[in-house]
Amino acid sequence: MRIALIQPPLRDFYRTPHRLNALGLELVGQILRDAGCEVSLYNFPRHKQVRSLVLPKALSHLRPFLVPGERGALSGFGSFRRFGPDYDEAARLVGEGRPDLVFIGLFAWAYGEDALSMASSFRKLYPALRLGIGGAGVSVDPSRFERCGFFDLIFTGLGELSLRRWLAAGAPLSGRFDAPADACEGEKEALPAVSYHEKGGILSISASRGCPMRCRFCANRLVHGLRFRTASVSRIMAVAEKAVVDRHVRLIAFEDDNLSADRGWFLELLSALHRRFPEAWCSAENGIDYRFLDPDDLRIIFKLGFRKFNFSIASVESGERKRERRSGSLEHYARLVSAASGLGAEIVTYFIAGLPGESFDIAVKNLLYLEALPTVIGISLFYPVPGIEGFDASQIADAPFQKALGSAAWPWGGGYSTAQLLTAFRLSRLTNALMHPENDPYTSALIREVVLRRRLLTLQGRHHQLTDLPWQDRSMVLSFLEKSSRVHSFSR
Repeated sequence: MRIALIQPPLRDFYRTPHRLNALGLELVGQILRDAGCEVSLYNFPRHKQVRSLVLPKALSHLRPFLVPGERGALSGFGSFRRFGPDYDEAARLVGEGRPDLVFIGLFAWAYGEDALSMASSFRKLYPALRLGIGGAGVSVDPSRFERCGFFDLIFTGLGELSLRRWLAAGAPLSGRFDAPADACEGEKEALPAVSYHEKGGILSISASRGCPMRCRFCANRLVHGLRFRTASVSRIMAVAEKAVVDRHVRLIAFEDDNLSADRGWFLELLSALHRRFPEAWCSAENGIDYRFLDPDDLRIIFKLGFRKFNFSIASVESGERKRERRSGSLEHYARLVSAASGLGAEIVTYFIAGLPGESFDIAVKNLLYLEALPTVIGISLFYPVPGIEGFDASQIADAPFQKALGSAAWPWGGGYSTAQLLTAFRLSRLTNALMHPENDPYTSALIREVVLRRRLLTLQGRHHQLTDLPWQDRSMVLSFLEKSSRVHSFSR
């Protein structure tokens, strides 16, 4: 049986190419090949084609906030784009291989419209072709994909389990195959997923499943379950060797949601990878959970290849963390930041703005706390997916998928407006620019005008024209400028 695995073209304001590695589909392909199938994988968001698009109706609320031709350190999102070919063109490329089945992967619910557009093109051009869909985005809302009428096969939950149930049933050409989160609890060992991207020498790895933490805003457990499972180090290394062969690895990029929940296994894995690829450095852009580590662990991890640490605190407000069931001590986090800084590592710390019930002044408090530490600040604008706790499911039941993009700035939590979310986003850009304003004369001049006028500004066009942002929340801006230690240092 010939099976084509598809990562559809994506529509968004930005992409991070080195993270579009389709690890889930890589693992699915491995299982299907072991079952004797002929497999082709198409990762369309990695293609070179990029096209600017008209802002879709679901994101029309952003129109007043976009600045054409914007540039510079304080800029927001640019134009809305499609990353990858047109959907009909993508379908024709796949159709040339004459597959018996096409499986579409949906790694995030917010990209559901892209998956449906891809399926619509297949139905138009190849009406007899059998279509299946699976992935985290499908697993949290399977009925929506059943109702659309495009798909013969629906896979939910952990792909390696639901796919094996389909194979065990004789690989029928229609039906729904589920692997609910509680079924994952019996999984003894996770299967590693690995891919190698020759451009850049990037070895991407997903080596674990599940997370024992119960943060309300996180959807990980809806698909992977609460029990943390790991792949054996020997198995990971064997799969990595097969993917890399004799090619040069510059970066080992972990895509796991919680690498450090099993400290001993994590350090053993890093040691094995460092012995095999001694020149490579490591990253974990989904974050390393600081709650499982101490400063001595960071020193070991640094020696084994990590030069950048991505942490997440969710919020500096203890009440917010308690409501979201986000455990952890800020004092412990600060000790780890100090240790990482002492090693010369780069540090990025993320917080979430717009959590359900959170008031907009909390974003400024997060920024003021973090700016006192030697860390770059990453702001994540809250968005829900069906099934997460602490969120009214009726609000998202029939909502457009694209309103749940991280770039949509839709006020899901109720305590912020879109203008306040985007004010917080630009204040985080300002905070980061204040770390090293001397690096760029345009940035330095822009910050000087922001401080002088007490307003957020940006640069526009080839001549870096100073442009006002009339929609900004002045109370947030003034509160930050008046209390910011980085602003005071810059003003001196």
